[in-house]
Amino acid sequence: MKDSGSLPNVSTYTNLMQQLFRVKEFQKAMNLFNEMTEMGVKLDTLAATTIVAGYISQNRVSKMWKVFENMKGKGIVFSRKSYTIFVNELCKVSRTNDIFRFKMDRVQPVIWPILSEKDKGALDLWLETEREEFD
Repeated sequence: MKDSGSLPNVSTYTNLMQQLFRVKEFQKAMNLFNEMTEMGVKLDTLAATTIVAGYISQNRVSKMWKVFENMKGKGIVFSRKSYTIFVNELCKVSRTNDIFRFKMDRVQPVIWPILSEKDKGALDLWLETEREEFD
């Protein structure tokens, strides 16, 4: 692709990294990630999710937390699907304490404003959307 003068975009890098993680080629995936950032390709939520999940799949959970917080600090907003992927990967490597930490990370910014609302219906609405995730 580079030989033809075309530069890979974030989707191309993400797809390649996903496949490398899938076949347990962690270092090659990380080399691609480093190349992507060096080339100035902007990280999106899916690429960030791929990297975090890759760290989890290798049971490099303490490093994963640093990467996760760093990405959030750079403005990456992880989606509900991202958190679901993280929880599934953590289950595979038996890291239940980290699962609860992800759940709290996702719930905390939402729950405090709801609890401070005078309208208690806001809490019921939030609980209903959370129940839908498990159905």
